[in-house]
Amino acid sequence: MHPAESTRNSGITAHYSRNGDLSPALARLLEDRKLPVTSETLRAFDQFHTRGHRATSELADLTNLHSGQTLLDIGCGIGGPVRQAAHDHNVRAVGLDLTEAYCRAARRITDWLEPPVSARFLCGDATRQPFSDAAFDVIWLQHTGMNIADKPALYREIFRVLRSGGALGIHEITAGERQDVIYPTPGPSTRSNHTWSHPQYCEIS
Repeated sequence: MHPAESTRNSGITAHYSRNGDLSPALARLLEDRKLPVTSETLRAFDQFHTRGHRATSELADLTNLHSGQTLLDIGCGIGGPVRQAAHDHNVRAVGLDLTEAYCRAARRITDWLEPPVSARFLCGDATRQPFSDAAFDVIWLQHTGMNIADKPALYREIFRVLRSGGALGIHEITAGERQDVIYPTPGPSTRSNHTWSHPQYCEIS
């Protein structure tokens, strides 16, 4: 890995690891069992992208996610979209994230989930994915591409691990011509011109 890339990845990991494995509020709710640990009850807490689980539902519809498929969620955070997809659509879902603290949290929450779902989580670089060719029917990106400088490498890897005819769903923050962002806001730590996007879909052939 190039030194500049390693430094950039370390910066991203440090930024997203500031709160440890779990936010204190979510950790207390889970550990004290004040919140039933089900896919439905977690959805208000475990998805960091804008519009949360509603956007994830739209992405599932746009990519025609259905039973028996394999799904990869790149930049999975603490695993909310992965658990939602596995629960709602009976898919074999995998989450990939650069931040080890998030992957630990994702596994921990998923181990407590009732009923259990087919979900697993790996820590890794989206530009060097630890998967075989054509491993997935569907791939999702939600507020992930904005953190990856080497976009060509990201999409080369997506093309490699997505089967022919598979679906790529993208829900990203993108640059635009609209008014300045009102801070605080997720994502950038410095002022820049962004607009929110709704989930988008494309088919890879």
